[in-house]
Amino acid sequence: MMAKGHLALTNNVALFLVLIDNYIYQSQTILSFSFIELLGLYLSMITGTLIVDIDEPNSYIGRRLTFLSYPFKIFNYLARTILYILLISDKNIHRFFKHRGFTHTFLFFICFLILGFFLIDKSIFISFMVIAFSIGILSHQIGDVIFGGIYGYLFPIMINFKLPFFLKTDGKVEYIFTLILKITIIVQLFYIARLFTLQV
Repeated sequence: MMAKGHLALTNNVALFLVLIDNYIYQSQTILSFSFIELLGLYLSMITGTLIVDIDEPNSYIGRRLTFLSYPFKIFNYLARTILYILLISDKNIHRFFKHRGFTHTFLFFICFLILGFFLIDKSIFISFMVIAFSIGILSHQIGDVIFGGIYGYLFPIMINFKLPFFLKTDGKVEYIFTLILKITIIVQLFYIARLFTLQV
């Protein structure tokens, strides 16, 4: 999935969480944060969904954070070179050190999620920031599973994690899917605005 699709999907997830909070807790979680804190949580989720592609310098985030994406790519290249030197030719292992490698695994997501819960006793806000970041990561990964699939998502179980049918990245189906996501963003925003208007 392309960056605009990932952003549309993550925005939908963020708005859906607001609706869930309203339904279960009558928006008490949302209302406990200031506007600046909510903005921080939102930006953390957006950063999470973009950072997953930091392993590719030609990606949206890779072109903007070259000081991170190029070292990541060089590390992957060196790792594959070492594997060749050690006569380890298993394609499954080599594939892990390419785009859609470690940052696209469930392990990458779960590490940040656990860290977020671990930080609850230290700071509720920082904890929520890290959890929001991990949700952004998961949102990105779901998008890539839908379009193209992720090999080794359940690392160390090296299987191709994808839909039963192939959907091309940056194809017509993804364009329509992204358009639908944008429409649902607008619908959710109107619904949320109506909810909060009624509560005031």
